[in-house]
Amino acid sequence: MNTSTSHTILCGVYFPCLLIFTIRLLLVSGESFPIYSSSGGISSDEDDIEFVVKQANIMFLKYPFLNSDAAVEGAARNVLAVKAQAPSSISLSNYMNLQYYSVIEVGVPPQKFNVQVDTGSTSLWVASFDPRDKSKSRLGSDEIAGALFNVAKSSTFVATKAIYSMFYADSSYANGYVGADTVSQGSFKVDGQKFGVVTATSTGMYISDASGVLGMGFASAEPERPAPFWQTANVESFAIGMSGFTKDSSRSSSALHPGGILTLGGVESKLYDGDINYVPLTNTSLWQVSVDGVSVGGQMISNTDSNRVLIDSGTSLIGVPSEVAKSVYSQIPNSTPGTGNYKGYYSYPCDASPDFAMIFGGITYPVSAESFNIQPVKGNPSQCYGAVFSTGAVSAAAGESMWIVGASFMRNVYTVFRANPTPAIGFARPAEDFQAKLGSMKWAANSAKNSAATSIRNPFAPLKGLNFGCSLLSSGLVFWASQILLG
Repeated sequence: MNTSTSHTILCGVYFPCLLIFTIRLLLVSGESFPIYSSSGGISSDEDDIEFVVKQANIMFLKYPFLNSDAAVEGAARNVLAVKAQAPSSISLSNYMNLQYYSVIEVGVPPQKFNVQVDTGSTSLWVASFDPRDKSKSRLGSDEIAGALFNVAKSSTFVATKAIYSMFYADSSYANGYVGADTVSQGSFKVDGQKFGVVTATSTGMYISDASGVLGMGFASAEPERPAPFWQTANVESFAIGMSGFTKDSSRSSSALHPGGILTLGGVESKLYDGDINYVPLTNTSLWQVSVDGVSVGGQMISNTDSNRVLIDSGTSLIGVPSEVAKSVYSQIPNSTPGTGNYKGYYSYPCDASPDFAMIFGGITYPVSAESFNIQPVKGNPSQCYGAVFSTGAVSAAAGESMWIVGASFMRNVYTVFRANPTPAIGFARPAEDFQAKLGSMKWAANSAKNSAATSIRNPFAPLKGLNFGCSLLSSGLVFWASQILLG
């Protein structure tokens, strides 16, 4: 495909209301930086209730290939472009329990940006502008609230003719072109890293202090799509430790708060107890493993559907096959299935403390009652939506139900993503004072914001056909990671 006309498309990479999981990994050797989180996870604001549906819709669109068992040839390749570095820990920021950000530096001299950490996305994109190009309007703060990359200030920036386009389930989009420049995160640095130079987005793409997405998934098989930074930097494994929230927290605060730690090239042994339980990947082009099952109150829930699970840091909720969801809530007294737009979701008494757990590699990992509780039901504050919902709607499109597990689960474990030597995801029980350790770590969020008060409609209109198709898909599916509300 000619790079001058190719489109790098990523459906449902993330959503402005995306659940943030806190990642705080303490590295055995190397500097440690905490992950920040916004206060709040449970909200009674009626306008927020729609988060439940929006989050799931994006999850579905994010994975149009949900039933792909075979690895995509070349997708799991590691780009050995630089010499391996010592492990490095980078702080994460938690935005309203919806999104988790990490700081990266782009260009020479370096410009800092908060980007959303997403293991379900494959590449990096950063909101940008070129003051020398008068034909394009600069993104406004109502589109991207975070800082913008000024390509003119970087002496090493190189533009390409490849178009970069991303489309999301809610019809939002991020358009631009592929560029290359020096990118660094922690002690890792890559010269000539390709990424999406986004110059146009829909309104409200990022209302927080974020500037883009840091894809932590495997490289795409499409040659036009930039390989992710972690693979280009020869990072063979990375780990995430996420902090949580309490019922007393409020989503009303837009401030960033420590959310955890992302460790590149190693693990933080202080954050977990015992051994790391590595579960082999079932698809080497995705962070996908097999789940043994789930339990409620110590009682195993039978599952005759798919056992393939995508572990996605860009997702908030826990999507499971419809029969599993039904069985889970049947064990929680006074649970009620949702109807209409809320079909596939369930509510239960807010004062209940569901004893829900997931089993991977023969080991049970409990999910706290706080992580299980999403938010109150509109008009019925005594009932709350649960983090577990049905992905049954995906069956018609992909042929089989699928699991997508996000921050609601990840906040309760220490997670290691290993590409080499044997691709696997490792789970470890968090240390007894896990949350306290995460909360006490040094935090280093980027405070720069987009100085443009208003935005002008971007010159790149989204591809109507693709947006329409995405809308059709999302209307029938309710399940993606970026828009998932859970926190």
